[in-house]
Amino acid sequence: MKQQKKDNSKRSWNKYEAEQYYIESKDLISLRDLASIAGRGTTTVFKWSKAGNWVSKREKYWAELNKKTREKTISRVSDVWSKEAEELATEHLEHHKKFRKFAEMLLDNAISIASNSEDPIEVFRKLKTGDLNHISQISERAVKGERDSVGLHLAIDPNAAIRLIESMGYVIIDPSQPVDSRAIGADLN
Repeated sequence: MKQQKKDNSKRSWNKYEAEQYYIESKDLISLRDLASIAGRGTTTVFKWSKAGNWVSKREKYWAELNKKTREKTISRVSDVWSKEAEELATEHLEHHKKFRKFAEMLLDNAISIASNSEDPIEVFRKLKTGDLNHISQISERAVKGERDSVGLHLAIDPNAAIRLIESMGYVIIDPSQPVDSRAIGADLN
């Protein structure tokens, strides 16, 4: 006698298979459609769903999956942005260094040209005030740009650091002052 192979695709799903498919299905399948796919009666699937709280499990599953997906996306984007910001800061630093060195070279050349005189006051008299002013502005902007590129301005100016931190939504708490719980949105008592 020839034995027939059992076709597993035609067998009815058990409760756990149906639950997993219902909860994890990307299509957000209805219970009626699930009953048809699972080879079970609609009443049976509805009873399983109610007893197992499938609807809330599906909502929780997809909320958690979406949250994890957002977190991973934010993390990846954040990593890319951090790398790009680092490269940009490095480029800006190099750019500002070039301008500072250019200002140094201009000043050195001006002093060299004017240094035929041994009197220092006479040297500065020979230099044009407008040229010195431009060299000074180039140098000042370049140095400021270098400080800003590496964040040194935040170490030099604590108020700038505080403004930056507060602009990100954080609250600065002075440990020497009493804390107002309303200011930080929590009851500290």
